[in-house]
Amino acid sequence: MSRRAAIIIDVLEPIVRKMHRLERLTHRQIARRLAISRGTVATILQRRRLNRTQREKLRRIHDLDPLPTGWCTQCHAPGTLPCTACAARKWRKKANLPP
Repeated sequence: MSRRAAIIIDVLEPIVRKMHRLERLTHRQIARRLAISRGTVATILQRRRLNRTQREKLRRIHDLDPLPTGWCTQCHAPGTLPCTACAARKWRKKANLPP
């Protein structure tokens, strides 16, 4: 599983579990509401919760490979690189869309 997929599943896990347990929704209904695949819903619901030691180990692994951060060379905004705002401006200009 990629790092991005793991992060997405970690964010969605409490939401999916709540929808399944409290609202009694099926996998298909949850998938439609959250715009994710039924397979992702099934993976989340079948996955065992990690204990604290396992979570800390995963955190340490993610800390070894952080996202590139710094200052954008064009707008000088702090954050992850490449700057999303600058990339959107570049795409908009290329597509000849109004600002």
